[in-house]
This record gives sequence, C-alpha cells and structure tokens, in this order.
Amino acid sequence: MKAKEHWGYRLFLRRRLDEGIDDDTVLRNFVVDLIIFVGEALLSAVCLRIAAADGNMTFLMLGLLAATAAALPLRDWLRG
Repeated sequence: MKAKEHWGYRLFLRRRLDEGIDDDTVLRNFVVDLIIFVGEALLSAVCLRIAAADGNMTFLMLGLLAATAAALPLRDWLRG
C-alpha cells in the first residue's frame, strides 16, 4: 500500500510536506516519532506506578523525566 492511498497520509502529512522531502520519508518519520512517544509514555506510567507502590524517589524522578521527554514531540507536532 502506497502512502498516498492511506487515510493517515491526508490527515497527518498535509501540513508537513516540503518540496525536497519524499512522501514516504515524512510518513516514516511520523511513525518513528509516534513509536518513541508511546514508548516514553509507557515507561513513564510504569515508573510512576512503581514509585506510587513503593514510595521510591528514584522511580518518581525517572517517571517525571520520561513524561517530560514524551511531551516534547507533542509540543513540536502541535506547533506544526
């Protein structure tokens, strides 16, 4: 399936296309960013859960750091 045939292509990539960037490259970059975001969000949730259960300050700080790292790509996506 080509990227142009996918509904996500029209929804997410309409604003981000540049003349010098291939369509498949933009889609690949978006998918990689999405995977990184989901991974960091899961890491944050697990660390915060451990911190809540044990009262461990190390996991609390790791959870907050992961949550901040997960929020940075969202800020970039919202700016467009």
